[in-house]
Amino acid sequence: MFLIPLCVFILPTIFLFREGFSHRKSKPDKAKVWYILAALYLIIGFGICGSIIG
Repeated sequence: MFLIPLCVFILPTIFLFREGFSHRKSKPDKAKVWYILAALYLIIGFGICGSIIG
């Protein structure tokens, strides 16, 4: 029961961070956007899912 919401707000963050890491050398501006999206998704995911679970 706890595993599904955990996957919903952790896995997309890992994917977004990995995308940013892969663009780090070639396109640093694009990588920065991916990092910001990952951070926003993590903050929003913890806020919404955390309030639903808790």
